Amino acid sequence: MKHYNSIDLLKFFMSFFVVAIHTDYDHTFFTGFICPLVVPMFFVLSGFLLQKKMSVYISCGNSNCVDWTINMYIVKLLKLYFLWTVLYLPLTFYGSCIIEGNSLVRAFAIFCRNVIFVGENYMSWPLWYLLALVWASFIVKILIQWKFTIEWILTCGLCFTIIGWGINNILQVEHMDGICGNFIYVYEKIFSTTRNGLFVGFGFVAVGLFLSKWQDFFLKHFAWAFFMTLVSAIVYLYGLPFSKHLLCFCTLLIVISIKLPDRNSFPWYRKMSTLIYFSHMFFVAILIHFFPEIHTGLPQFVLAAISAFVFSYIVIRLMEIPSFFFLKKLLG
Repeated sequence: MKHYNSIDLLKFFMSFFVVAIHTDYDHTFFTGFICPLVVPMFFVLSGFLLQKKMSVYISCGNSNCVDWTINMYIVKLLKLYFLWTVLYLPLTFYGSCIIEGNSLVRAFAIFCRNVIFVGENYMSWPLWYLLALVWASFIVKILIQWKFTIEWILTCGLCFTIIGWGINNILQVEHMDGICGNFIYVYEKIFSTTRNGLFVGFGFVAVGLFLSKWQDFFLKHFAWAFFMTLVSAIVYLYGLPFSKHLLCFCTLLIVISIKLPDRNSFPWYRKMSTLIYFSHMFFVAILIHFFPEIHTGLPQFVLAAISAFVFSYIVIRLMEIPSFFFLKKLLG
């Protein structure tokens, strides 16, 4: 499979915007514009790269290998998800028992609910992306087994996005009676939010799948793509429906058009982005609970970003030592 060095670089820079989100430094014009696009872009990138892996077998009509590719991808995501969930356990139960005042039994019940259906617990907020990606990938797998084309998968993804918007609006209603009210009550108790693989992740992953399939066509019409990027950015500023999907699509198209020569630094960028993304909340938690005088915003962002960067750098260096080979599991 062709490797895209520009994507590795993009993911590295995006990981710092995730830190900005969780340190409340996403309210400046620059960060306020980019931060809401970061996790959607991670979904789009995942769909793009997954389609690249599948396309090798799709072109020769080997459906079993396509199925196997998605299965292995889901297994890899689940291993990563459960590993980081375990690492966040001390913060999870500290938040649930000490901060929220839940009993140990209730805290455990909430933990189980969140691990299966929500994807995040106290301070492990970045992990929702992994669970959502698992469910989105599983949906893609089912639709491919049902002989859906990538175009129809994209259509389904966008339709479920619309349904998610509808459910999210209903969740904002304080009182609702009847069957609909009962359904929303049960849904909220189980899933808590529509920010999951079906109503959020699936649509963005489908965008990545679509771009991966048709990238040659769009790259031939790059001038139009660049123009559409500018249009989508304006549309995004006004918060119009599907503006994030369109802007992520156009941005990724520009990124993959940039050909960067192979260097040893690009695998490093890839590893760093993963570790910064998953580990930074430990440092945010330390700053919040042990250094409350450090305000959210720029001060907290700088310290958390630097701490996560140094930690990730040290872990990657330790991975080179045979006795610390097990640390590679942190990357999946």
